[in-house]
Amino acid sequence: MVNWNLLPDEKKIHLTKMSRVVFLKAYLISFALILIGGALLFLPLGSLKYTAFVLFLGASAIPAFLVEQKRKREMVLITTERVLIRKKSNDPEYYGIIQEETILFNKLTNVQVRQTKKQRMLKMGDVIFKIPGEEHIITDIHDPHAIERAVYKILNIEKQRGIIK
Repeated sequence: MVNWNLLPDEKKIHLTKMSRVVFLKAYLISFALILIGGALLFLPLGSLKYTAFVLFLGASAIPAFLVEQKRKREMVLITTERVLIRKKSNDPEYYGIIQEETILFNKLTNVQVRQTKKQRMLKMGDVIFKIPGEEHIITDIHDPHAIERAVYKILNIEKQRGIIK
């Protein structure tokens, strides 16, 4: 589990990660390579079939590995006090460095969900957090409407308590 360094009275409301469906094509290619390698075992190639099987088995991990390394990893945690965004950089200069952003509810002006038709079918989308002068866009998040609902639920509670106008 990720340690998000919550404040003493802060409680976790909702946590979501980038959807694994983004990697589906790479996983399917890897699976196809495994099937091809397995089919080679039934061909009359002598001892060469075991070498070919091992090569296909080893090559099957490459597409999924490359796609997962290329993509940014984004996570969103909504607490009773703020929205925390964690991104893994894929910039060559800062490769692997975790960037964390905090958005306090009293600064948040709007939350939007943006989905293409394909994203809607796969139950994923982009979430845009707006604060004055800035937009924080989280891409390919699983169930983005759950994030939107959680944020608006907290904002309504804060408005009722008189903390946010």
